[in-house]
Amino acid sequence: VAITNRQPGFVKLESPGVGGGFFTLQIVGEPGVVYDVLRSTNLSDWTKVGSVTNVTGTVPYREPLPTGTTHHYYRAKLAQEW
Repeated sequence: VAITNRQPGFVKLESPGVGGGFFTLQIVGEPGVVYDVLRSTNLSDWTKVGSVTNVTGTVPYREPLPTGTTHHYYRAKLAQEW
């Protein structure tokens, strides 16, 4: 799949996975910007759980598996939007 003509601030989460006690995903977006990674259990309340600098257009994100609930939702936003 080729993505062209992206809008500024475009971000996409790909390849989510669980293994070895970690949750992982790839953040695809604008090179040279910082993205904040947010997590929610209900899609209403979001908590910042990390930040990544996207140097090449795709950057991995990894965190230990959260405890206490059976499901989580993730999103990424440009850091300066907060």
